[in-house]
Amino acid sequence: MKSKDLHLDEDQVIRSVVDENDLSVSVRDHLSTCSACQRKKEQIEKELTSLGRMAKESAPLPRQEIRLPFHKPRGLWSWRPVFATGLAVILLIAGVWWSGLLVTTSGEKMTARIIGETENDRQLMAEIDALEEYVPYDFYPDISGESDPDYFVEFLEFVVPLE
Repeated sequence: MKSKDLHLDEDQVIRSVVDENDLSVSVRDHLSTCSACQRKKEQIEKELTSLGRMAKESAPLPRQEIRLPFHKPRGLWSWRPVFATGLAVILLIAGVWWSGLLVTTSGEKMTARIIGETENDRQLMAEIDALEEYVPYDFYPDISGESDPDYFVEFLEFVVPLE
């Protein structure tokens, strides 16, 4: 610091309390020569010391643990945790095995259903192909409701001329 009028700010004083080696050389020189900054540092140190003392006085005393004598049950009750663990493992294994069967069964059912639908579709397509190859011209007037077959033939020639 060049002037005696410039003093350390609060952050620099706190850093000097925590670790003086963390300060720059000029700040350390100012702190060693300036009595006002030294008083600020001493005041913060005193406040921290009194705070630590008050914390020790205010903190409750540590309690001693009270241990009750452990009573070991005899007979079947001593095996209860082992039985519970074994039962849980058995139920877990059974659940995994059962879900595996369900997945397999539902997968097989789905495959069978898809195969059945495919067969039905093949039969339908075969029937459609058979109807495409064999065109019953005699049935068309009956389906359309026209009793005059010549009218139907004339209509077909109008729609699709053969010439």
